[in-house]
Amino acid sequence: MCGHDHIAEGHETCGHDHTAEGHGTCGHDHAGDGHHVHEHHHDEACQCPSCTQKKEKLKVTSLLQDNAVVVSAEYHTAADRGRAGKLLTEYMEALAGEIDSRGGIIGHIKTSVEIRYVEMYSLTDRTVMKKESNLPELILYMAAIVFAVKEEELLSLVRDMFGDMDRQLHEN
Repeated sequence: MCGHDHIAEGHETCGHDHTAEGHGTCGHDHAGDGHHVHEHHHDEACQCPSCTQKKEKLKVTSLLQDNAVVVSAEYHTAADRGRAGKLLTEYMEALAGEIDSRGGIIGHIKTSVEIRYVEMYSLTDRTVMKKESNLPELILYMAAIVFAVKEEELLSLVRDMFGDMDRQLHEN
């Protein structure tokens, strides 16, 4: 967590998207326009406006295509990738079992995992300090194409799957 109360301190962000830059500063000179640009660690728990407006931890959408329900999910977390992969395998197999038990037919369920490691190099004088995240940011993208199951049921199953996975990844 970045630990700053940005609103109470009058801090603002520049409004530029820094996702690909690992949550750094924008590099623009805001000295004359009343902006204070802050640096903070790549940390999913940061509650500053710049971080909270950019991503949701879990986003699930659906649509009907031909006779299939298509559910897409995007899940963000900072976690050990080996443990996350093991849990993902277990939960995808459990999801398939649940769909089967409801009489559904799986056309396709696929999840890709994007792994981001962040290193930040900064200095306040002449000595550069390097900081890096303890755990990588994982972004899981799931697509599930299922027949003979109601759209709301599949949406609920996918949301529950990622909610349960998130709880297991972050329990101490």
